[in-house]
Amino acid sequence: MSAIAFDVYLDGLQLNTVFHSPPVRVEDVRASLVEHDGYDPDIVVVRADAPRWKDADGGLIPRHEPCAYCGGMCPQQEGDSEFICDGFSGDIEGFYTPCQCAACAAHRLGL
Repeated sequence: MSAIAFDVYLDGLQLNTVFHSPPVRVEDVRASLVEHDGYDPDIVVVRADAPRWKDADGGLIPRHEPCAYCGGMCPQQEGDSEFICDGFSGDIEGFYTPCQCAACAAHRLGL
């Protein structure tokens, strides 16, 4: 079974990419990095293959970026979290619509 890559960020800057054998949750990777490896408690950990979303200018926002609506951490929350703002939840501007280009579609399908 191959390892899963996780990107580690602090203040919007990528610090590292770490690898863990599945099954593993993002929360567990983050806790291990903070408690065992001494990383700053403010780190953000995301799967390296996490989807990217379009921003207002048509660019792609990695999941570790703050919410385009409220500036919070809505993109890092699970879908049913109470910590997601209404803007992110409804996405009326379409900022978080997954990219539909052929390359991204192929990546999502594992091709």
